[in-house]
Amino acid sequence: MTDDEKVKKYRVSYTKVTNNSMVDGNDEFPVVPCYLDIAPDYLCLYGDPKDYNKTNMTCVCFYEFDSEFDGINGLFNAIYYENEKLLNFYKNRFKDVKVIIEPDYSQIRDIELIENKYRQFKARVVSLWFINEMNIPVIPNLNYAGEYSMEYMLDGIKETTMISVSLKGIMDKKIEEELLMMAIKKSVDNLPNLKKIICFSTSPNDEKNNMYFEYAKNKGIDVIIPDNSMRLRNIEISIKN
Repeated sequence: MTDDEKVKKYRVSYTKVTNNSMVDGNDEFPVVPCYLDIAPDYLCLYGDPKDYNKTNMTCVCFYEFDSEFDGINGLFNAIYYENEKLLNFYKNRFKDVKVIIEPDYSQIRDIELIENKYRQFKARVVSLWFINEMNIPVIPNLNYAGEYSMEYMLDGIKETTMISVSLKGIMDKKIEEELLMMAIKKSVDNLPNLKKIICFSTSPNDEKNNMYFEYAKNKGIDVIIPDNSMRLRNIEISIKN
């Protein structure tokens, strides 16, 4: 049996994406390299393909419900099962994209640890597909369910110059704010090449947005809050009111 036949027989086609990657951490997450210097100037959601090239440095991100980009016909499954028809669909969808933020497969506090780790693994695999198959740079996404998941949160992205984090929908409770600032501090302290943090925010209140990143700024990290469609809408509403 050839290696390709084994891959198909055991349903491990994703290894075609990860085989040339180093691994990192106790769980051997694939390493996703990111050496970007230029930050995005606009963040476009996956569900808005008409805006994938809205500006000179538009970045596609996945800060929406998982059902929008994951599932039986999602990109990870297309890679996992080597579904050529689906893979061609995604290649066509992303063919002119300049940069992508790593898919945000939701980490959930009340599910098993192994499920959250698997979601992190999926994000790393899909990121490598964008890099290797599409030649699109990927900005790693800061993703966590709680303090416990920060133990593996940075595995696979240790050499990155840039990370992204979303403030969308998580600032309802004090504990969420505390976890965010804890995650940012851990990232700043443990990513030696980190220069920039990209923030996805729908709030027009930059003073509050920037409050979460004081530690990073004090360490010389640039914090950038590019526009996105929801943020622009909320800015317009705040001006009218």
